[in-house]
Amino acid sequence: MIGFDVRGKKGLAICEKPKIVEAIGSVYKKHKKDIPYELDFVAQRGHLLRLLHPDEANEEYKTWSWDNLPITEQSLHGWQYAVVQEEVSGKGKKKDETRRFPTSQERFDNIKNRLNSGNYDFVLHIGDPDREGQLLIDLVLEKLGNKLPVMRYWQNALTEEKILPTLKHLRSNDEDFFQNTLKAGKARQHADYLVGMNGSRATSIKMTSRVPVGRVKTTLLATICRRELDILNFKPETVYGVEANYIIGFSGKLFNQADANETNEVDTEDDKEQSAGLVWFKTKKEAEEFISTTSKEGVVSKKTEKQVQTFANNFFKLSTLQSEAEKRFGYNTDKTKDIAQSLYEAGLLTYPRSTCEYLDSTETLDVYLKSLVAVPHLIPFLKQVNTQAIQRVKSTKKWVNDKAVSNSGHSAIVPTSKKADISTLTEEQKNIYILVAERYLAAFLPPLVQNKVDLVVTIDNTKTFTSKGKTLVSKGWTELYQRTINDIEVPDLKEGDVVVVKDFGVPTKTSQCPKRYTSGTLTEWCENPTKDLDDKSLKGKLKNLKIGTPATLSEAIKTLIFVDKQVTLKKEGKNEVLQPTEAGMTIYKNLSAINFSLLEVDTTGSWEIALEEIIEGSRSFEDFEKEIQEFVNAMILEIKNSNMTTIASNFSKEVISKCTKCGGDIIQTDKSFYCTGYKENQCMSGGFRNVGGHSITKEEFKQLQQGEDLVFDAVFQKKGSKRKQKYKQRVRLNEHGTIETVKNHYVVMESPCPACGKRLFEGDNAYVCEGLSDKTFPHCQFYLGKITSDVALEQEDIDLIIKGEDSREIKNLVYYDQTGKKKSTYNAVLYVDKTEKRIKQKKPMSKSEYVCPVCMKPLMKTDNKYICSGFEDHSCSFEMYSSMYQKEIPDEKLRKMLEQVRSGAISGGEKALISKEAVPTNFSCPYCSTAMKRKDTQILCENCKFAFYRDIGDELMTDEDIENLLTAGKTNVRTGLLSKTNEPYSAIKVLDYDSKKISLKYIQEEVTTSYDCPICQSKMAQTGAMMNCSNQACGFKLWTIPGQVRMTKKEIDDFFTKHMTEERVMKKKDGGSFTARVAVDFEKRESRFVFAKT
Repeated sequence: MIGFDVRGKKGLAICEKPKIVEAIGSVYKKHKKDIPYELDFVAQRGHLLRLLHPDEANEEYKTWSWDNLPITEQSLHGWQYAVVQEEVSGKGKKKDETRRFPTSQERFDNIKNRLNSGNYDFVLHIGDPDREGQLLIDLVLEKLGNKLPVMRYWQNALTEEKILPTLKHLRSNDEDFFQNTLKAGKARQHADYLVGMNGSRATSIKMTSRVPVGRVKTTLLATICRRELDILNFKPETVYGVEANYIIGFSGKLFNQADANETNEVDTEDDKEQSAGLVWFKTKKEAEEFISTTSKEGVVSKKTEKQVQTFANNFFKLSTLQSEAEKRFGYNTDKTKDIAQSLYEAGLLTYPRSTCEYLDSTETLDVYLKSLVAVPHLIPFLKQVNTQAIQRVKSTKKWVNDKAVSNSGHSAIVPTSKKADISTLTEEQKNIYILVAERYLAAFLPPLVQNKVDLVVTIDNTKTFTSKGKTLVSKGWTELYQRTINDIEVPDLKEGDVVVVKDFGVPTKTSQCPKRYTSGTLTEWCENPTKDLDDKSLKGKLKNLKIGTPATLSEAIKTLIFVDKQVTLKKEGKNEVLQPTEAGMTIYKNLSAINFSLLEVDTTGSWEIALEEIIEGSRSFEDFEKEIQEFVNAMILEIKNSNMTTIASNFSKEVISKCTKCGGDIIQTDKSFYCTGYKENQCMSGGFRNVGGHSITKEEFKQLQQGEDLVFDAVFQKKGSKRKQKYKQRVRLNEHGTIETVKNHYVVMESPCPACGKRLFEGDNAYVCEGLSDKTFPHCQFYLGKITSDVALEQEDIDLIIKGEDSREIKNLVYYDQTGKKKSTYNAVLYVDKTEKRIKQKKPMSKSEYVCPVCMKPLMKTDNKYICSGFEDHSCSFEMYSSMYQKEIPDEKLRKMLEQVRSGAISGGEKALISKEAVPTNFSCPYCSTAMKRKDTQILCENCKFAFYRDIGDELMTDEDIENLLTAGKTNVRTGLLSKTNEPYSAIKVLDYDSKKISLKYIQEEVTTSYDCPICQSKMAQTGAMMNCSNQACGFKLWTIPGQVRMTKKEIDDFFTKHMTEERVMKKKDGGSFTARVAVDFEKRESRFVFAKT
């Protein structure tokens, strides 16, 4: 019935979600006088119906056999539905309170009773504006035999500006568009059902085990297995580049400009690097041969400078939120989805299962921002947001895109206008809420601004080397995330400047082994699987192709792991990765051998095209259903006639021994051991196999039955901590034959405690003094773990410590922060502090040849510092780092720094170079005149945040240098600086007052060469590309880039010895070329061109 007149009528609005009832209902009540009909609202809350299983629809299907296949619509006696049976409950507002939601049956009956009440003239269908939303409410209406006219509300935005006009202009659900959308929804549901049910039965019969298959889960399994095979078959390949290390302290990499200009699509970091034009040789020999034919002088042939703005990321959709939460907190996709759902139900986040990362232009962005004051660390950043920033976001399609929101049916996941009470949230809820809040706020903050410089140096006219630099102008939104933005500086050169190569290096690049998928990265792949289409012609038609949805994918992944047991979780770093089980890999290999179509993305892709054509009306529903049945028939025949490896039963049980308590059989399962006499004899023999991450084997259980203790490696993880600590776990059988852990197992040692002389005990994991349990003060606290800071101590070191001596140097000890995150490794010596009666650590030290500039005592050398030996009696605390820029400070430079401290040129005394806290200085900030402070070698203003380090090249600025820098804008020239390649150079530090940036400016020096002047025989000097006679009265000069082409060393040699070069090809100013010799002009005291006809 198209065109039903709702004026003056009363309707029952069936909404897909309770949140929709709340949003649309509130607008309806507010504008009730302007809406020409009356509404009551009811929430359906998702799918209420499911298709009957084959054995429910037809008794014959209780037996799985080839004779019963294929399952068809006809053999099922039509598509039959049943109400989903479940009870949904959740946590209430109070602790230990349970909140009960209505079951599917109760919600179904509620809709039924209302429809049959006679109180309504029409139904208003408010399902999501997509295929699935159309289907789930229409199915309920069909099941209930609804006879009332149905109107359709088709809108996804939940703002008043969008809701009200949609309520005023309802459409008939009988329109072709809605009916075709319903048909597409049914077609997708029927196809998934027929393929899944038939495929699962066929593969299970063929492989003699339960082998569920389906359009989504089989594609996921195939993706995981392919990645595993890529890893198993991976062979690293190394290629070789060429790097020019210039004497003024920077480097350039060989590249090809033509390759850099190509705009081929790239998917990987390797592709991106290749698109930048870097040249790689297959062998090291090829790279070295290239170097051998390359001279060591070049010209800056191109310089590009630009300022680049980088704005914050898109808002979150579920898949990107899941991915980010996995990276930041190690949460799997299912956990993130559940946390986001709980925040949605609390009214703090928008709809969490969104596949869209944009907002609608009618949404109240500023209102959402106001709710973020609930997060204290965001308040300073909220103050930076003004009207212009909000308008910028509204007008930028990176964040606001009405068309994308309309196509998706939902907008991005952002905070709502409700202010959160952070103190009431769990730690996990707090993490996710703040993650979303930060992403939302970042969009309104200024961009990251960087100055980028690209230098191209050309050597031998054709060989180009690129150097890329970037310096920070403004941190912008990255300051919210406390990101470190590292500058990469290149010298302040200009086109035409000459640079000299100290030496060439051969950098290598080795292909990296692919990483296993996590649930997060697999979900990301499912968001954009088109690159894995076999039929590339489909790619253009399927730009928005997805496998499943982020919400359903987490369930599919869980099913593969915990129900189907085709995939297992494996811990790698802080993340859990997905790895196929032996059964899963066997299934994949069996199916791939017959080119099983469900393994490929193309199947989903071709279905999506067909379903879109059904909605458009260009393909009939009946034709698609027929094609799917033909597909199923061919699939069954293909599986039946194939040769496949069988799979052991998924749920195997094995009798391993007789019970020593009651004589029953001891059964081993995947998770436990138990006795068959547990019912008849209440026998308690057995127990869980997993103890501390170790799975007890049947051989080990038999060992326990013989009365032996079992000691194995285990792992302990404190709640809320990321750290996993290894330890030895002892287990035995108790008097009931049940596995139990043994906590305290110690034996008395012959040696006494080295700290107090009392008895010393050895346990499975540590050596402990009996005084440790003495609560009187002071009591002995000697405790020596056999594994200390993640390092298993060697017996020789243990023996030394128990004797009261220092251990040897223990390497690679691990330092963790308070959250249990691994921060760094270090080396130390363990020793007994007999005053405090405990084990302590100290850095390994050796006596150096240097003396303290403050007290003149010897300096001790650690792995990264020089420390005054006065620390032992607390008479002097001077210390300094032994390296700069990850390079050991040379002897000459080190002595110079020590002398600068001793003389007071660098002030501060004991705290001159290292200070744990900021200490006062005599310097004034050039921007706000506040007295500046120093922390280590950083000079900083705590008022306006201006800061810089006192390094100048590989040395330190003196107090005088810093004063000149702050008052005059630059230091004096510092000579004798050494580049990374140990070439000397000169430089100054310069302050750019506008950007508050301090940079190093290189000063070119005059160098005396080995060549004699052809006029007066004095030595020639060189500055850049110009050579001049050192005798100023003579004035002879040579420009070494005549005709815009640099002279080679041989040509310069010929010029000064033979007074003329061989013929060489050079460039004219108009771009043409000419051939000539370069010769000495004795009259003009310079060079000249000599042509062949001269």
